[in-house]
Amino acid sequence: MESKKMQLRLGFFGASGSGKTSLLASYYGTQQTRKCEKEKGFHLLASSNQQGEKLLQRYFGMRDGKFPDSTSMFEEYFFNFHLTGIEEDPIQISWYDYPGGWWGTDPTDALDLNIRKKAFVNLLSCHVAFLVIDGIRLGKEKAPYLRSLLSQFRNVIKKQRKLIHDNYGEEELKKYPKEWAIAMTKADAYRSLDAKKFAHEMIKAAGSQLEELADEIGDGATLGKKFLILSAAEGTGDQVTDINKTIGLELIAPIAVRSTIEHLIESSRKHQNEIEQRVANKVKEVGSGGLFGKALKAAKNLVENIDKFDDFLPVKWQIITQILKEMGLKDILNEEIKAMQASSEAEIKVIVADKEKRIASLKKSGKVMEAATEMMLKEIHAGNSNSTYFDTRSECTASDQEG
Repeated sequence: MESKKMQLRLGFFGASGSGKTSLLASYYGTQQTRKCEKEKGFHLLASSNQQGEKLLQRYFGMRDGKFPDSTSMFEEYFFNFHLTGIEEDPIQISWYDYPGGWWGTDPTDALDLNIRKKAFVNLLSCHVAFLVIDGIRLGKEKAPYLRSLLSQFRNVIKKQRKLIHDNYGEEELKKYPKEWAIAMTKADAYRSLDAKKFAHEMIKAAGSQLEELADEIGDGATLGKKFLILSAAEGTGDQVTDINKTIGLELIAPIAVRSTIEHLIESSRKHQNEIEQRVANKVKEVGSGGLFGKALKAAKNLVENIDKFDDFLPVKWQIITQILKEMGLKDILNEEIKAMQASSEAEIKVIVADKEKRIASLKKSGKVMEAATEMMLKEIHAGNSNSTYFDTRSECTASDQEG
C-alpha cells in the first residue's frame, strides 16, 4: 500500500531584485548542515540532484561573499521533508518562483505565453502564496514604494485571472490561492524592526492598496493579515558579510502548514450549514439511529466534520483534511489558540515541550505524516518567531479575551 504524503505548494511573488533567489538558496543550504538537522530534528532534500546542486552552488557562492544574480525565468523546485531517524519522507514541498520581470511586461511570443500559462496553472495548485517586499527599497522609498508595488501587483493579478478565465474557465478561478503572507526580505538592515511593527507600518502606509489587492484576489483572501520578516544573510549591497546570520527562513514552511489548517477551518465555517443539511438528508434516508444519527449530532461541531470538507474543497486540500482528521483537529486548534495567547517565555517553553512529547509519540506509533505536521507547528513557537512572524488576527484574539 502506498503511503500518504502531504503536498505543500508555495508560490513566491516579488519584483526583480527583491531577494527571492537568495532566500531559496540560503534556505536550502542552511537545511543541509548537520547543525540544522541536529537542532531541528528534520531537514529538506531536493527531489532532483540537479536542482539540489544548483541551489548549493548559489549557497556556497553566498558563503564566498556574493549574493546570486536574479533569475529571469519561472523556476520550480521540489523538496522532501525528512524527519531524523525516519526512512519515509512524509511531506513534499513545491516552491514556485515567479519572475519579477513578468510584472511589467507582456509575453514576447507564443513560447513565452505558454510558459506563463503553465506557471499560472501551477499557481492554482498553491496552498499558500508569499508577496515579497524589498526591505532595502522600503527603507529608502518608504510609503510610495509600497503603494506602487501593491498597485502594480494588483494589475498583475488582474491579468493572471483574465488569462486563467479565458483559457481554463470560471470554475478554475475558484482554485486561486486564498492564503497569503507578506514577507519583507533583507531584514538584516533593520535589526530594530520586528514583524508586528512592519505590519503596522505597512497597513498605515498602504492600507487602502492592501484592501484593493485583497479584493482583487477575492473570496476571503488573507492578504494583509500575515506578515513575516526574512533575511537570507547579513550583507551590504551585493556582498554577503555573514551567511550564518539569517532571519525567519525556518518559519516559511511551518507558516504554510499552519495557514492550510486555518484555511480548512475557515472553509468549514462557510460550509457548515450545507454540511449539516447533507448529513440530515442522509439521516432521513436511513433513519435517525446508527452511524448517520451520530454524524448529525457531530455536524454541530465543525471541527469534527473535517472528513466532509472534501465535498467543498479543491483536490489539492484533500490529503491534508484526512491527515488533520487523524491528528485530531480539535486538539490542534486548542493548542494553537493557547500558543497564540502565550505571553511569557516560560509558557512558550511548556507548549514546545508538550509538542515534542506529542511528536515522539506520533513517531513511535508510526504516524510519520502527523509527526511531521506537528514538527512544523512546533517551529512557529520555538526560537524567535514572535519577532519574525505576526498575524494581525492575534490582536483581535487578545482583545476578545480581555473583553
